[in-house]
Amino acid sequence: LVLHLLDLLASYVSTAVPAVPQVISIWLQRAVALLPPLPYQSSSTMGDRDSEGGITIRKVDYENRADGDSLVRLLDEYAQIPVISGKPLPDDVRLKIVPGLAAHPTSVAWLAWDNETAVGVLIAIGGFSTFYAKPSLNIHDCCITPAYQGKGIGSRLFQTAEEYAKEQGCAKLTLEVRRDNPGARRLYKKLGYAKDHEEDETLFWEKKI
Repeated sequence: LVLHLLDLLASYVSTAVPAVPQVISIWLQRAVALLPPLPYQSSSTMGDRDSEGGITIRKVDYENRADGDSLVRLLDEYAQIPVISGKPLPDDVRLKIVPGLAAHPTSVAWLAWDNETAVGVLIAIGGFSTFYAKPSLNIHDCCITPAYQGKGIGSRLFQTAEEYAKEQGCAKLTLEVRRDNPGARRLYKKLGYAKDHEEDETLFWEKKI
């Protein structure tokens, strides 16, 4: 608007007020040209560039109450899957998840949103590969609410995590999957995670302390 008004003023001075020396008109036109352009808004600043098919992928803000509540709700759904634990998360765990992730220096998470409802989450924890002497990123949890499964949301969350890992200079991404979770195994193979190790018998054991 300012540029337009100055341009009109310059035109008016040069045509409607002949008594004014021509140098003033030239000066005004040059002043318009020297004004800085209006800030350019790319698609990434005007909206979320990761929006596709009505689903938006956004990095979790642990300080945001809606993000935290959605993350816990989705993890609770995930925990109740029979091959995971088959029962809801304990109340004390639900209360500690978000503060614990926020305090962990290498944790990162993303939520998939359908308008104002979170329908998927991926949580990753950064580590270090001694064989590559570079950081690594472990996909710790990924779950999609049942009504939204089969729509490619899980793949998009994994792609987002992979892009982040590349930006961080990670050598690789890792994950664990149960033998009796065929759906997850098919997805991970499709995404290339079993490319070189499909027949490996690497075991993941734990000792609670």
